[in-house]
Amino acid sequence: MVQFALCVGSPCVSPEYLGRLALDKFVDLGIPEEVRERTTQELIWLVGDIDDRLNRKKILDRETVVLRIKKEKRLEELTAVGVTVFDRNGLQFEWEPSIKGWPTLLDFGLALLIDPNRPFGDRLYRCQWSECLRFFLSIPSKKQGSFRWRYCCEEHYKDADREKVAERVKRYRVNQARKKK
Repeated sequence: MVQFALCVGSPCVSPEYLGRLALDKFVDLGIPEEVRERTTQELIWLVGDIDDRLNRKKILDRETVVLRIKKEKRLEELTAVGVTVFDRNGLQFEWEPSIKGWPTLLDFGLALLIDPNRPFGDRLYRCQWSECLRFFLSIPSKKQGSFRWRYCCEEHYKDADREKVAERVKRYRVNQARKKK
């Protein structure tokens, strides 16, 4: 949601993913550049390498984001539309947030990432390919093996690998030229 609101990344988002906002195509929400930069910095604070998620500095950065969201009080205005379903599977409560505008959307998305009872924050990564640097949620694969956490897609993995190979070849050639001298 945060990435969508910042208009970075995929322009298509399913309506249920955004609750009552229900946008089914790319829309520029008119977010000021300073808010984009602040939110990008907050996402960087929330994202860490696999090894530093429990790092003291990361915890303090996360607290900075929490305090800003609490201070601006947008989530206090958040309402939800709920549905109660009772059938042979039991009683279920379903609700969708009613989000009014991009400021609430950004804070709601960040709150979902921070919430320790939800899996989103632990699955948030930043693509490490130099041309992308998008934030993405890594969804565990149904197949055996590890989930993706370095690159947002297979194409970026291949592009980054090509860059690394080219860099290694360049270093090798420089070393060979030094040895000849």
